[in-house]
Amino acid sequence: METTRKRVEVGLIVFFLITSVLFYTQLGDYSSIAQKFPLLAIIYLAVISITRFIQLGKLKKEENSAVFFNRDFLTVLILVVLYLLLMPIIGFFLSTTIFLPMCMWLLNFRKKVVITILTLTTVTSIYFVFINIFNVPVPNSLLGF
Repeated sequence: METTRKRVEVGLIVFFLITSVLFYTQLGDYSSIAQKFPLLAIIYLAVISITRFIQLGKLKKEENSAVFFNRDFLTVLILVVLYLLLMPIIGFFLSTTIFLPMCMWLLNFRKKVVITILTLTTVTSIYFVFINIFNVPVPNSLLGF
């Protein structure tokens, strides 16, 4: 499956912009305080997507080389989709605890101790920042945890 880099990036930009709009429509369910950080992230994603789209318009023909979707990219993409689909079912913390090490392993990072430390540090940091400091809820599971 051969395609140009420009087409791939335009597709990703459209995906990011649609995602930004969808996330923005979901903000109404939260208090104004809880809306602030996601709104900043949405605005940031939209701005960098539009900026990259403008940059793509200035690309020369020789910079628009052929790109192949390799196995690692598709595997990580499938893993991200599964992560997002499972998050409402098993919760943010459990799905993140499963996703991060799997993603690192698939990207050929094989140091088990470092993977464990990074995963636990990331999940603990996210818990501390979002739950304790921002008082922002993270997705809970249907299983009750």
